[in-house]
Amino acid sequence: MGLFSHYRVFSAGKRYGTAAWDWPGEARLTSDGAVEARWPAATERPFELRARYRWAAPNILDLETTVVAKTNLSRFESFLASYFAADFTNSLVWAGGSEGTRRLIAAEKKFGAWLAFPRDDGALAIFRDGRWKFEPNPVDWVVMPKLTRPLAVRRAPAAGLTAVLSSPASDCFAICTPQQSDPHGSLYLSLFGCDLKEGETARARARLVVAPDLSEEEILEQRTKPGE
Repeated sequence: MGLFSHYRVFSAGKRYGTAAWDWPGEARLTSDGAVEARWPAATERPFELRARYRWAAPNILDLETTVVAKTNLSRFESFLASYFAADFTNSLVWAGGSEGTRRLIAAEKKFGAWLAFPRDDGALAIFRDGRWKFEPNPVDWVVMPKLTRPLAVRRAPAAGLTAVLSSPASDCFAICTPQQSDPHGSLYLSLFGCDLKEGETARARARLVVAPDLSEEEILEQRTKPGE
């Protein structure tokens, strides 16, 4: 399903269909070269969702996602999915506790099948509110150390490529990944995680950088806010 695709969408006690990629919508090319996608509100989806994709550089993709609430929404979430080619065999997340233990943690099989790195205790509460029990394909997440900030990596060692996904801490409340040898080859950003009143608008940003063999220091330099 590609990179930066809006997959599962939730609010407290509710999953909105199988995936946003199934919803009817429209897209247009803007005068500045961005692509704007829009999914209008419907009876079964009391919100409008919009996504603006723009290449900030040939290897840097920025995404701004906007939700407009048509009713009160509690703990709204857009689960943003990225699926990489089979060469991207290494999945890592920047997480840990105190300053001395923060590191890029590899999604090794020994930790479990599906790994969730929450931002804080509030984010963990969202994961545990029952949203991941809904069919189809419910997930039993293994809770990993808390995020240092929303930053994740997929490496393709044979191809010499590194993909870095990032988001401002205010916009992304968790990063999820299967154990890295799983054929999904995926990384997920849990966006928003906020309460919205009817008529309110919220925005969340994300960035993808793909570059040859980035070192850990170079990866951490990618932690700028998308759009800067």
